[in-house]
Amino acid sequence: MSQDSQEDSPSDGPSAAEIAILEERIQGLQALVEAERRRADAAEADREAWRVQAQRGLFARLFG
Repeated sequence: MSQDSQEDSPSDGPSAAEIAILEERIQGLQALVEAERRRADAAEADREAWRVQAQRGLFARLFG
């Protein structure tokens, strides 16, 4: 058997460098998820504020 076929065997698993790259990508995706969660929370709060404003009467919105 050649050296190449032994290195490519599935039982070896990923190298430390590959694991480090994957961990970096996971951290990047986690940051992206958190940013999206904050954006969605802000949009929901904004939507709620507009809903509250819409429920108030015109006079209260203009003068109150």
